[in-house]
Amino acid sequence: MPGLNPVRPLVSALLVGAVAVGCQDNPVAPAEPLTLEETEALYFAVYGFATDTTPSTPSDDELVYTCPMGGQIRATGDFSEETAGDTTRVTTELVLDPDRCVTGHGGHEFTLVDGSPSIRLQLTMSFVSFFEAIEMDGSMTGGVDWELEDRAGTCMMDLVISGTLDFSGTEPTGGGSATGRMCGLEVDFDSNVDVPGS
Repeated sequence: MPGLNPVRPLVSALLVGAVAVGCQDNPVAPAEPLTLEETEALYFAVYGFATDTTPSTPSDDELVYTCPMGGQIRATGDFSEETAGDTTRVTTELVLDPDRCVTGHGGHEFTLVDGSPSIRLQLTMSFVSFFEAIEMDGSMTGGVDWELEDRAGTCMMDLVISGTLDFSGTEPTGGGSATGRMCGLEVDFDSNVDVPGS
């Protein structure tokens, strides 16, 4: 798809939850909901993956990202860019479909089994005055099937994402947040915004 741009990794933080299936020979524990701590770990596991990973197999139709500890995530979507005055806005709309992607944060190691129905990410980054400042806003919706140790479940999400990064001082400053519902919980996650290339 012409709109995809593998040079722009996605900051979003973003994502994820899941559904589980067991068999009689190897049963999976009933779906015990994720705690707030585990939900936050899942969010930041994906956040770190999205900001630190580049596509391993770009093509016209999709990008394939290799996950840190095995598996992969396929991304399809669209990309656009517009400039007005001293501000350039870059908008990315993606559908993310994990395939047993293993990733973790804060001591929790998740397997993202597949999309349920898939993670939909819309993100607009505004670059002001030749990168003097960056503003970010967007949303993350959809869901994902997850496994955590001997548990499994589905995490649906409906998040609003925002962040800023200011380069006007001697050191870059900024912060970001994701608010809304994730894994059945009301959440408000705060995070630093990574400096591109750092």
